[in-house]
Amino acid sequence: MAIYPLPYAEPALVRQFLDTEDIADHNAGLAAQMTRLRAAHLPHRRAVVVAHAFVQGGSVSESERPLSVGGSGSVGAELFAGMHYVALGHLHRPQTVGEPRIHYSGSLMKYSFNEADQPKSISLVELDGEGRASIERITLTPRRDLRVLEGCLQTLIDAAAADPGRDDYVMARLTDTGALLNRTLTPKTVILFISNPI
Repeated sequence: MAIYPLPYAEPALVRQFLDTEDIADHNAGLAAQMTRLRAAHLPHRRAVVVAHAFVQGGSVSESERPLSVGGSGSVGAELFAGMHYVALGHLHRPQTVGEPRIHYSGSLMKYSFNEADQPKSISLVELDGEGRASIERITLTPRRDLRVLEGCLQTLIDAAAADPGRDDYVMARLTDTGALLNRTLTPKTVILFISNPI
């Protein structure tokens, strides 16, 4: 088996390294890297690509750093044609893109409240003798989860003592319609962000 690590590379760096002016965006840059990779690959070996890229069709979260402005940072899944498995990094949600052999394992932790509903996992990948990949997601359970709660402030405070996840990181969306004045919170009551619709 051959494993090919492809780091994130700005188009300008790929142009410089390959000494060509034909690379205008990330898609062209990755295409050029894949052309060189295929030229060096022995056809009887299973091929695994490890790449940092935003593949078109992937589902984003608000905590990922944009790779470029205006969508020119995305690359097509078709660039990985012929590879037995593609292990991708950058997107935080575990997912496949285009076909099962092109896979984001996702982040190990939740980095924004936009990710509160995402189960985090690691991926156990097995390739058979023909290079067919099977993926098992092994769920991770954090010591402190990330949750979004909604309700009146007093209701949320009253429920906190009996909440088994009371030490989780919480964003509270308050539904109170009046002013919240002179509220005393206990030391165990932590509200990281309050979003009041009024």
